[in-house]
Amino acid sequence: MPDTAITYRRTIQLLSFLGLEPEKAIPILRAQNPSRSVDGLHTSALEQLVPVENQRKALLEIYAIEKQKDILKGDQQQVSALFALETTLLQKREQWLSRPIRTLMDQTFVVNPNIKTYESDRNWDIDPKGNAAVHFQAILESGEGDYYFALIKTGSYDSILQSNVLEIPLSEYQNFLLYHFERPITIGSAMHFFKEQFSPETTDEAQQLDTLTDLLLQALLFHMLIVGT
Repeated sequence: MPDTAITYRRTIQLLSFLGLEPEKAIPILRAQNPSRSVDGLHTSALEQLVPVENQRKALLEIYAIEKQKDILKGDQQQVSALFALETTLLQKREQWLSRPIRTLMDQTFVVNPNIKTYESDRNWDIDPKGNAAVHFQAILESGEGDYYFALIKTGSYDSILQSNVLEIPLSEYQNFLLYHFERPITIGSAMHFFKEQFSPETTDEAQQLDTLTDLLLQALLFHMLIVGT
């Protein structure tokens, strides 16, 4: 069975930061049944541990994220199948990235079916080797914002993190551009729909927008958030 302290690392770290005993929460977190009714009981139990509203909201948010990440984890057979698929995708990715993005205008791409995108009110991109307390303090002191990330199922199982799911932070622009690939679309059309949301007033601004769009698309390709059809 996966180690709960690893699977729900940030949830447990936040409980400790708040001066609570993680041991009280671990039995709640260990339950593997993802049914709505059981999940509701777990959420309710966690709510009772933290009476302060902004602390409670933060706890429930990171718990929901880590729970979803846990649900997405694959078994050995699924990871092996993804590894075979990734080998082909990596070869294609190298071909795409070796060319200027403007030469791919007529190529059709779509969101990788093995990713799920999310929006959170807080920045949970915490370096496992960093000072989590500093990050938690900043989260609780700052107001809610808009943060985006993707969970991607991979063909590599990390024995330390006990998961094959990667968590990739997205900028607001990356998330917006990725939205255009929910259905198959050419690179040229996605560029057009993305850029029409802006109104560059000078030639320099237009060139900056072109450069930004190219970099965003290259990042989506590099992380294999979009794949060719």
